[in-house]
Amino acid sequence: MLNFIISSESTCDLTADQITANNFSVIPMNFLVGEKEYSSTDGLSTNEICKRMREGQSVKTFQVTVEQATDYLSELLKQGKDIVHLSFSSAMSGTCDNFRRAAQALNAAEKSANKIYIVDTLCQSFGVAFLMYWAKEQAEKNGWDARQTVDFIERKKLTISHTFVVDDLKFLARGGRLNAPMAFIGNIIQLKPVLHLNSNGQIVQRVKVIGRKKSITTAIEEFKKHYNGDCKQVFISESACRQEAESVAARLKEINPEIEIKINQLGPVITSHAGPGVMAIYFTVNDRME
Repeated sequence: MLNFIISSESTCDLTADQITANNFSVIPMNFLVGEKEYSSTDGLSTNEICKRMREGQSVKTFQVTVEQATDYLSELLKQGKDIVHLSFSSAMSGTCDNFRRAAQALNAAEKSANKIYIVDTLCQSFGVAFLMYWAKEQAEKNGWDARQTVDFIERKKLTISHTFVVDDLKFLARGGRLNAPMAFIGNIIQLKPVLHLNSNGQIVQRVKVIGRKKSITTAIEEFKKHYNGDCKQVFISESACRQEAESVAARLKEINPEIEIKINQLGPVITSHAGPGVMAIYFTVNDRME
C-alpha cells in the first residue's frame, strides 16, 4: 500500500468504481449544459450530454478555482499523507496553475507536516488516468515515496501518446480548439483529422484523411507504428461510440496480443469540448512527435 495519495481532477475520466478500487482521490469539476450547471458527480451520462449537444444545446466548463483546490487539498492533508496531484494539461486549462497556487500556500503553512506535489501532466482525459495507474503500479512495486513517484511521472508523461479522432468538427470549433470556418468546410468534405497532444500538451493535427473509417484505421496504424511496449496497458476512451471502441480494441489485440486494454467513456467535461464520436487511444511511445 502507498504511503501517499494519488489525486487528480475528474477530467481523468475514471469511473467511481475505478477510483475506489485504486484508492485514488478525484475532485469533481462543474459544467453547464443549456442553462443548468452540473457537477461531474451528478450522474448526467456522457450519452445524454452527446444527445443534448447534437440537439444544439450549448455547453460550458469551469476550471477548479484556487479556493476549491485549497479546500480539497486541505481535506486530503487530514489523512496525514503526502499528496501527488496529477493535473490536466496547463495548455488547455488554468486548473493546474490554480492547484499550484493552492499547494504553494499549504506547503508553506507551518501546520502542514506533509508535502503536496502538483504535476502538470501535459495529458488529458484517460492519458492522466494512464499516468495514475502506471505511477501506482511502479510505486508499489519499487516501494517509492511521493517524491520518487513524481520523478517517475515527470520522466514518463511525454511518452504517452494521445491519438484520437472526432466525428463532427463543429464541437471542437465551439470549444475554441479549431477555427470555425475550417470546421465548416471540413464537415462538408467529410474531413476527419487524426489528432494528438504535442509535447506542450496542446491538441494538434497528426494527419488529415477523408471519412470516419479511414480516420480510425489511421489511428490504429499510428499505434502499430509507434507503440514501444514500455507499458502493456493501453487505454481507449470514447463518447457515444462504444461499439467502435470495442472494435478498435480487438484490432489492437490482433496487432499485439500481450497488451491489456481498458475502455472508458469520456467524462462530461471532456465530452463538452470534443462532442459525440470521439475515439482516443493512449499508449506508450518513445516521445510525442510534433
